[in-house]
Amino acid sequence: MVLRFYPTSDHKRSDARNGIIAIRVNGKIVARIQLPFPHPYEWQVTQDLPTGLEESAVEVFFPYGDSMAYAGLDIETGAYVIPWPLPECPLWVAYGDSITQGFSASDITLTYPFLVSENARLRVYNLGVGSRQTTVEDAMVLAGIPADLFTVLIGFNDFYRQRPPAKYAEALAAIIDQIRKTQAVAHICVITPLWSSEPIPQHPEYRLHAYRVAAQHAVHQRKSPRLHLIDGLDLIPAETKYFVDGIHPNDEGFTILASRLAPYLHSVLTS
Repeated sequence: MVLRFYPTSDHKRSDARNGIIAIRVNGKIVARIQLPFPHPYEWQVTQDLPTGLEESAVEVFFPYGDSMAYAGLDIETGAYVIPWPLPECPLWVAYGDSITQGFSASDITLTYPFLVSENARLRVYNLGVGSRQTTVEDAMVLAGIPADLFTVLIGFNDFYRQRPPAKYAEALAAIIDQIRKTQAVAHICVITPLWSSEPIPQHPEYRLHAYRVAAQHAVHQRKSPRLHLIDGLDLIPAETKYFVDGIHPNDEGFTILASRLAPYLHSVLTS
């Protein structure tokens, strides 16, 4: 089997690039392939499949820090391709910044949205965008997705740019309200910012704790049995060894985060 991809220009930052494709066959990761950079016109990835089986389920996971499109599939004579049915699982939309996008996991399969979706049996739309502040306009996109569950883990970049916590709370509240207008029965989980060593900015007027309090305030103002607050400080230990730079978790940090978040989301959906 030969998979073909071509690069696109959607990923803008070469300094924030992770070009690793992961391939899973019959439920097992069989390859992690680092794509070359600068990009060629087209990539070709060859993967052998098990012999003696009538069917093999092949899944390809694109990088979280690169941009590409599917160009085609070459298979042996006599083989055939059929669509694999999507599992009957709740749909989860994970909204956030670079931490949700996946930085700085080794590859897409070690990001917390991927790990949680596997552990809690959820289909996930990862809407994490690196460097994103809490943006009211994002609410229209989120509200248009008929999901069972939304998580909102955002706020570090509001802190980094020293946006007043009250303005952050207003934007966060607007996102919650807009989702609720169109997704009346969906669960919304607001996660306060994770622990950070706060390496930037150097002399902040507002500390990260103020944004955690602001997120709590935005949630507590809205009385809803389907609106939940998750303390980000409970999701990952306050130790630099679980972070790459004091901001973004490493693989071990993401694994811990996912192991703590998954059961919480499962209980929210089954309560």
